[in-house]
Amino acid sequence: MNFTIAQSDLLEFYESGEKQLISFFEKLNNASDKKIRILHYGDSQIEGDRMTSFIRQRIQSQFGGTGPGFIPAVNVYPTFTFESEYSSNFMRYTNFGGQALTSNRYGILNSVGRFTPEPNDSVIIDSLKVETAWIQIAPGERAYSLAKQYNTIYLHYSDATERCLLNIYQNDVLVQTDSLINDGKYHVYTFQTENNPQKVRFEFKSKVSPNILGFSLDGENGVQVDNIGMR
Repeated sequence: MNFTIAQSDLLEFYESGEKQLISFFEKLNNASDKKIRILHYGDSQIEGDRMTSFIRQRIQSQFGGTGPGFIPAVNVYPTFTFESEYSSNFMRYTNFGGQALTSNRYGILNSVGRFTPEPNDSVIIDSLKVETAWIQIAPGERAYSLAKQYNTIYLHYSDATERCLLNIYQNDVLVQTDSLINDGKYHVYTFQTENNPQKVRFEFKSKVSPNILGFSLDGENGVQVDNIGMR
């Protein structure tokens, strides 16, 4: 069977668009010694890493890179790329419907996890008790091969105003104890792991929760393709 492709079926670019596409691929070709991020925003059609997972595997296979990139603190969509669980006191706040933050400080994922409500001027901090909460992350068994490989987990957080202890467990074994910086600003906490990290649990203890903006599961170099489904 012969197929004829009409001129109207072809993708056409203006000169400026063609230059931008060439520049994009030039950056991908130079990703071997640096890290490049592609943020894929969408609605329910991409939630759960649909489409993005395949695109990521193809791009990383050709241009380098490992890991699924950014994932939300409180993940409510089933996904085969990673497995995520969290304690029942973690609450999800979003910038696209649902419960909203009064501060509007969501980060690039447009969603935040908190294990205590946002404080207000009437709250007496000394009267609060210390709350314990956790988030657990593991590679998905059915994930594409390169998405399973990452050697660093970045914890992105902001609005930490009270002391917050952090315990990190790998395969249920405590491997690291630290505390978050409580100056209220945006920070990234780095946890180095092996290329096969298996199960990692972040346990938080504080009277007032920081904004957990999400995690990024990355390799050292190459292309990161982040799935940001908003519904």
